Amino acid sequence: MKSRAWYLTFLSLILTTSIARAQSGLADLDFGHWEFQIPQSRRGEPKPRVDWSQPPVGCVEDLVPSVPNRPCLDLSAVADPRKDWPAQIPADDLRYWKETKRPLQYCRALEVERREREMPGTFPPGALQLAWMQRLSARNHRGKTRAIYMASREYNVPVHVLTGALYQESLIAEIGISPDGNNYSCGIGQFNVLGWCGWANSVNENLKAKLGWPAEGVKCEVLQRTMVAPFYEFAKVKLGGAPIYKMGPHHFAEIKFEDVVSGFPAASESIQRTRFQAIKSFVDHCSDATYGIRAKALELSDIYRRYIPAGMKEQEILPHGGRAIHRGCRDTGYDQTYPLHTGWLLAVASYNAGPTAVDVMAHYNRWDADRMKRASTFDGFSPAQLVESLFWGGRYNPATDQIEFTTRAGKQMTWTWFRECVVQRHVARIVQHVLLPNVAVPIESLEGLFGCAKSKIDPETGAVIQSGVPPHRQVSSGTK
Repeated sequence: MKSRAWYLTFLSLILTTSIARAQSGLADLDFGHWEFQIPQSRRGEPKPRVDWSQPPVGCVEDLVPSVPNRPCLDLSAVADPRKDWPAQIPADDLRYWKETKRPLQYCRALEVERREREMPGTFPPGALQLAWMQRLSARNHRGKTRAIYMASREYNVPVHVLTGALYQESLIAEIGISPDGNNYSCGIGQFNVLGWCGWANSVNENLKAKLGWPAEGVKCEVLQRTMVAPFYEFAKVKLGGAPIYKMGPHHFAEIKFEDVVSGFPAASESIQRTRFQAIKSFVDHCSDATYGIRAKALELSDIYRRYIPAGMKEQEILPHGGRAIHRGCRDTGYDQTYPLHTGWLLAVASYNAGPTAVDVMAHYNRWDADRMKRASTFDGFSPAQLVESLFWGGRYNPATDQIEFTTRAGKQMTWTWFRECVVQRHVARIVQHVLLPNVAVPIESLEGLFGCAKSKIDPETGAVIQSGVPPHRQVSSGTK
């Protein structure tokens, strides 16, 4: 069996880009006026009690977006097709559409695009991008469902954590490359070329050949995520005026070594050729759902093994499997833990915000490194408490406009409020994305009406003009 020492290098490279991912990207697109599938409880309303060993989650085949099995609702007469309902819907039809909201989103997207074709400028660019993604996400339902179940088993990732993470990243749409804060993220899992490198190195020789990946593998440290930039600029020209988000593999088809090598840092001819081959493999195949889902699962699996506290891994185990949760589903995937295992949700948080997320959780709960080795430390620690820890962890310093906290190793560190806010919201949404329709939401993000706002900074002096940190968060202690 091939040594897995290679992943330590590529994983640290990936995690150095996490700050930028937390600052931008598709993972936290504002859905604005869209009627979204997450039911919202009234503020102040007590959250329902939930048995996290058997939470009210759906089957993957129902969670992956699909085309409806009946004609779409006629939305031509509603004021806003993103949220409004037609008048006088028969009760049976209304029940069907409320219980199958992802197919409903497909229908709403079609109506948005129809109106935009008839009268350009009807909707803002963000709404058009979301409509395009909603429509795209309904394609290849069977293949994506099968790939999620298979990747869950292959990499031992709880299937609902994987599904929720993929939906949060891309709506499970086979999208192309986006700049994403110079990460040049791609596909269903929104991973960059470093993540692709780690996964492509791990596959067998036949698949390497199919991907156009060097048979001997690639030292991922010779790659940088920004090396995708010249490929991206080449493909932009091929778009012919179409929106950037519609960039796909065919826009990269004619790229030659000579077209992009000047955009690489200086190196030997052999290294430059290797870089070209590796990045060409990435741009040609990263939007393929089957590959992207596996690559995402590998990244999460490696982060879980490397960064999640040992005591957390010993909790929320289902010794006999979780097949009762999956009764009636097409498959089970990996089912040896709680479906929404708190440690696995922390792994997703660490992918998006870096392993610093583990330290912020520990700081809030006053846990040192030794305590986090013990399973008893995490007795009763749930996904809702993880969200709470990530939101409230660390003390605000008005002099720097940063959140300060102490790591498990005793080191003083900081991160931005925006980064902290986004990561707790990310975790909450992953849970919400996989719930059954019309169930009470057991977990919500905590930013409330303040949202996750960036501070306004004077570009000349660097002084804070207006802090994005809510007033109540500014005065909290940062510990439990």
